[in-house]
Amino acid sequence: MSTYIIINIPDGYQSMTIDKSLESIADNAAIVVNGFMCGSPVRTSFTFNNGVNDVPALYSTFSIVTRDDL
Repeated sequence: MSTYIIINIPDGYQSMTIDKSLESIADNAAIVVNGFMCGSPVRTSFTFNNGVNDVPALYSTFSIVTRDDL
């Protein structure tokens, strides 16, 4: 977690943040890169519509951090 978050939340400049596991983000990035390099489709866990297309997505685990969590 960023040092700014640890300072900004208790000081009242920020009420909350979302903390994502760097390992989870790196794992998803490796899955996507491996799929592109091998020329195979990437299996995704979700799709969302951006108003034009259904976009495939991989989600990382996250937690919401508030003043009570620090």
